[in-house]
Order: sequence, then C-alpha cells, then structure tokens
Amino acid sequence: MNKPKKILSTCIIAFAFILASSVLFFLAGRYAWKIGGFGACDNARIENVTVGDSSVHITGSSATFVPQGFLGHVYKEESGALYVGVNFDSFFGMFELGRFDITVPTDEEITKVYLKTADGERLIWSIEE
Repeated sequence: MNKPKKILSTCIIAFAFILASSVLFFLAGRYAWKIGGFGACDNARIENVTVGDSSVHITGSSATFVPQGFLGHVYKEESGALYVGVNFDSFFGMFELGRFDITVPTDEEITKVYLKTADGERLIWSIEE
C-alpha cells in the first residue's frame, strides 16, 4: 500500500474511533444513571400529582437555580406506596428542558406517592389530602 492511502485509512479509522467513543460517552451519560437507581436521583419541584386507577401522573421541574435537562425517571411500587425518582443533568440534558411530565403505571391502589432522591424521600401526595 502506498503512503497516501495508508495515511487516509489511518485518518478514517481514527475518525471512526473518535466518533464511536463520543457517541458511547454521550449515551452512557444520558442513561447509565439508571443503574444507580434512586441513589442517582435528584430533588425536583413538583407541580401536580394526579392518581388514577391504573396510573399516576406527575408534572414538575428541576429544583436547582441553574437550568438542568430532565433525563428520566425510575419508580417502585410497594404496599400502596409509589416511590418515584427523577434525574436531571446540565451537560447530558442539554437538549431537554428542565420540566417533566411523566405517567407511571400502577398495579394496585396507590395511597401515597413519594419523591425519592439520593438523600431520602419526601411525601408529595397522600389519599388523606
């Protein structure tokens, strides 16, 4: 192989490696937090909680002063209580707004809804209200 073709193929391989690494880095930053479960969840400003027969609908936004994009949520249903955690990030959420509008399917009647974060949990809705 002559020298210009070898340089060109090396540049193409290097470019492909950098592109693939960048995509993997971005995807890991956007979705790998779910591995940490509630330990990776952030506090949020809850605006509305609506509990139905088979789902819970929650709207809110980031509770921080610096705008952060909403990346997603995790949840756990346990003995009539629903625990919901949300995650925000400034860098990996740059294409998202800080607002969220989620609907969580439920299997049983929900009597309490908690926002669960890495620091603890906070009751955001109760049937007694």
